[in-house]
This record gives sequence, structure tokens and C-alpha cells, in this order.
Amino acid sequence: MRERRRTDSDEAHPDTARRRRSLLSLVRYATTLMKLLRGINQDAFQNFQLRVGVDAGAVVAGVIGTSQPHYDLWGDTVNMGNQTIKHALPLGDTDDPNSSSTASRLESTGVGDRIHMGRQSARLLQEAGVATVFRDRIRVKGKHRPIPTHFLLLNADYDIRPHQEKEVEITRL
Repeated sequence: MRERRRTDSDEAHPDTARRRRSLLSLVRYATTLMKLLRGINQDAFQNFQLRVGVDAGAVVAGVIGTSQPHYDLWGDTVNMGNQTIKHALPLGDTDDPNSSSTASRLESTGVGDRIHMGRQSARLLQEAGVATVFRDRIRVKGKHRPIPTHFLLLNADYDIRPHQEKEVEITRL
């Protein structure tokens, strides 16, 4: 699979730089949690794993309820990140330019100790110098077609690996 190169028109969209910074902060936070969980596992003789699905996009936020109000987020971006970790159905490595990516659906089809994302988020991270790898096209709830997804590449210490021009291939899961 060949990744699209960033163009000047990408920066013309006012949200592109903000989404890139927010997404980078989010994956740094997730890797910090993974490192902390490793320490907890060592101290407690456990083997807990964190599954993370991320996406960048628009959300709606607000307070729900009057007697016990709580703050919540809604939208395709939130739903997608959650779905990527539950029910992955590998289908091949063709790339569909019409598919969209989102975070809750990504989390639900994910893999332990991995950060899973859609193609748009992978591109934003690659533009920020972060390495990602194509995972597969997966079926996610609420999407008509399987979507291409990626993993963030981490080293053994859960540090983010820098992006290189040639995409790394991984074994199918």
C-alpha cells in the first residue's frame, strides 16, 4: 500500500494542524498509560493489556441529565475509535478512498498493547513524523464497507517510533 504525500492543500484546512497536534498528544498519553500498566503488571504479577482506538475529527459534547449530570461526547469520530478493538474481520489490503475512520469502533476490534486507527489518523501522525503500519481492512459496526486501519509502531518500551519513507509490513493478525 502506498501512502499519500502531504500537500500544501492539506494545510489549507484550518483543523488539520490542530487535529494533528491533538492526535499526537492522545497517542503520547496512551503510550504513557501503557508504560504505567507495565509497571502495575510487574508489581502485581498480572498481564493486563491496554487496547486503544484513536481517531481525529468532529465531535459533539454536552452535559446529560439533571439529577446526576455527566459530560459526554458523541459522533462518528468517537464511535469509530471504540469499534476498532472488538470484531476484526480481515479482508485483504486494498485501499478504499471513500471509507471514513472513527475511535470507539477502532478500539473494539483492536489488539492488546497496540494503538489502532483509521487511515486519516495514520496520515496525520505520519505527517507529524510518527511511524504507522497498515493493519488490514476490517468490518466495523455502522460502516457499509470494510475500512482500512493502521497500528501505531512502538518499540519494546512503548516509545513511539519515527516515521520512515518506506512503510513497514507486519504479519496478518
